[in-house]
Amino acid sequence: MIVTAAGNALQLAGTQTVIATGDATIIHNAGTGMTIDLAGDGDRMDIEGSQNTITVSGDGTTVRDYGTDNAVTLSGNQDSAFMKGTGGTGAQYSAPTITSS
Repeated sequence: MIVTAAGNALQLAGTQTVIATGDATIIHNAGTGMTIDLAGDGDRMDIEGSQNTITVSGDGTTVRDYGTDNAVTLSGNQDSAFMKGTGGTGAQYSAPTITSS
């Protein structure tokens, strides 16, 4: 699934790959084994599922993990992750590259 417009809300179940590039996307993930890329700014995701791989590259995104064995990677500015689930890798942070001209 590819989501490009801003302000969308998704309820996910099962297993799928999701790329969300629109800003202010809200996702409730109750699935298993999903790969989700949040590339828009100001996104929000709640996870109740398990064995998901979440990558956040947009700025100001919040992820709340209540599931099991999930992996969350943050690489945008001012992102946050609340890892209340069990197992998994927790939130991995990769600092954005800063360049000057």
